[in-house]
Amino acid sequence: MVRSIRFWCLATRVVEEDNDPLERSSLRASKIGDRLLADSGWDPYFEDPASLWLIHWLLVTNALRASAWWYIFARYPDNEFTKPRLNAFLQAAISRQQQTVSPASITRDVDCFLRTYVPSEHTTATVSEATFDCPLADLGLIRPADSDGVYRFHVGPKSGLPPHVVGYALIQFSLSHGPHRKTLGLREVLYSPGSPGQAFRLDENTLLAALDSLSGLTNNALEVTETAGVAQVYLKEGRKPALEELAMGLLEDYFRSGLNEN
Repeated sequence: MVRSIRFWCLATRVVEEDNDPLERSSLRASKIGDRLLADSGWDPYFEDPASLWLIHWLLVTNALRASAWWYIFARYPDNEFTKPRLNAFLQAAISRQQQTVSPASITRDVDCFLRTYVPSEHTTATVSEATFDCPLADLGLIRPADSDGVYRFHVGPKSGLPPHVVGYALIQFSLSHGPHRKTLGLREVLYSPGSPGQAFRLDENTLLAALDSLSGLTNNALEVTETAGVAQVYLKEGRKPALEELAMGLLEDYFRSGLNEN
């Protein structure tokens, strides 16, 4: 149980390993974990759906500690899948990295991935600790399709996902491509591996609506521009500290403004 808690806290980035060489196995709250979950934090009891969307983003963009989640959300090419197809996809992805992982381990990762996002089927008579759903299942990102054993990503508007969280994710995505980059193509934000569009499974209209809101929320520090007929997301500030402050400020504004009570 302790190892499991440790894994998920690191995978969702709410804690991080302490770099103190005298305390090799010690952990400490990350900046985002402390701001979100401290006793006086934004949402220590996960009462707001926006918190779950934020945790989802932190999880599926953690390629180091949640590689299966990252590969599936960032690089899986279709909106429909089955367990065998995910197994084959992950095995091929691992092989391309010249790594070796046992088929049994990949199967366990696929099962765990599905339990993260797909509500379990049980009745009140069969409810037990083993059938408790992961909170991220409430996001509705993955749904069983009509065909037996087929699952489908839900693409489009997302209930409970505020533009503030989309903006935080977009800035983090931009920083992953270099701290001084000021423009991102709209299609890049929608479809590139590790992008907000892929992580949240947004369509173009939903993303544009969020970006329109973000323009006002950031006093045009983040806005959509068009050059030669190509839509781009423009960040006026290119310095990493300023962008990180803007990203955290969006979350602070959302949770502290009472918007989560509406």
